[in-house]
Amino acid sequence: MQENPEILIVEDETIIALDIKFKLHQYGYNHVKTVSSGEKAILVAQEKCPDLILMDIKLAGDLDGITTVETINKTCHPAIIFMSAFSDQSIVDRAKALKPVGYLTKAASDDYLIAMVKKAIGDPPATQ
Repeated sequence: MQENPEILIVEDETIIALDIKFKLHQYGYNHVKTVSSGEKAILVAQEKCPDLILMDIKLAGDLDGITTVETINKTCHPAIIFMSAFSDQSIVDRAKALKPVGYLTKAASDDYLIAMVKKAIGDPPATQ
């Protein structure tokens, strides 16, 4: 794992995005950026490919999270954890085809979220 992994949260519900960011900061992941649309996520990924993307599947706008990841994967290949409030099997199957690190329901516990992040990019850097 690199010293300060970059994490991108793509979530169109501001409260949820901020809550996830806060949880990640509590565990020592400090380089976290949030965006609210697939279009913005693509721009961020093109500028600087993050190490991990926590991607909501259902987003406001023209792109859903799965299509966004397909586009991002054309230029870089970050670890992906999909997040969704829904568990429709056809959506899960589309997401799994992209070989993400994991798939979380938004009701997942903080411990499970952090376990998935650690699986994707390792432990947070040691504080000095």
